[in-house]
Amino acid sequence: MSVAWNIQDKIVFITGATDGVGKAVAEQLLLGGAHVVCTARDKTKGEKVLQELQRKTGSKHLTMLTCDLSSLAEVRVCADTFMQQFGTLHVLINNAGVMPLSYEKSKDGIELNFAVNYLAPALLTELLLPALVASAPARVIQVTSSMHAQGVLSFEYLAGKGAFDRYRSYASSKLALMLFTRMLVKRLQGSHVTLNSVHPGWVHTKLARGTLTQSNPLVRLLAPWVRMRSPKQGAADVVALATDPSWSEVTGAYVVDGKAAEPAASAQDDAVAAKLWDKTQEILAPYLQ
Repeated sequence: MSVAWNIQDKIVFITGATDGVGKAVAEQLLLGGAHVVCTARDKTKGEKVLQELQRKTGSKHLTMLTCDLSSLAEVRVCADTFMQQFGTLHVLINNAGVMPLSYEKSKDGIELNFAVNYLAPALLTELLLPALVASAPARVIQVTSSMHAQGVLSFEYLAGKGAFDRYRSYASSKLALMLFTRMLVKRLQGSHVTLNSVHPGWVHTKLARGTLTQSNPLVRLLAPWVRMRSPKQGAADVVALATDPSWSEVTGAYVVDGKAAEPAASAQDDAVAAKLWDKTQEILAPYLQ
């Protein structure tokens, strides 16, 4: 049984909507009548995308907030700005992601994958939870990856100790996001706020192109024949999770190709999830006060 749900006039917050899947999701939701709030790391690019989406959709219900997700302080400022301007939130889509080619640190000195792909959405979700609960029924959608299955949640490694591997670092950040979401699902029981994760597939985005072109020679040779989804195809499941009434009472799902799928065993480890939760709260504490 699904509760009444219509995306029209709902307020949706999307991170990373200046490219790829996020941009395609924003376009579809604007066409559906939602008021969409997006983040952009670069203000100039954000303004350009805002004008483009307004032109393509005919909607003026689009707001662009400048936010560098590699800075936890900026995430806090962005959340505060949103709350001051809107205060109501029906759908939060944590979509933004990075996969740096070499080891990089965030502005807070944290390994960049872990900072942007995990800590930023974890902090943003926590900061916006009061608005989500007050606006319920509401939805949180975490854009993850099937690569979470290759993740290894070593807290020493995530702190930057040990050899860097860009694939494992990316996979580990996505695993962390799924474990965080698993804990939050339990804490939000009865709140009418659902939390689901989605793997959009291998989408023809800037991140995926960078991965191919920087891979070994064999992968680069095969790259022209690799069949990737278009951003619009990759956005389909995210849009469905945001708009379809049939998802109204589903929470804690991992969605692949429109259906709930079984995540890796590592993403269902409650002991590791609890340890990650405690460590996350410790890191985020200064920004949650």
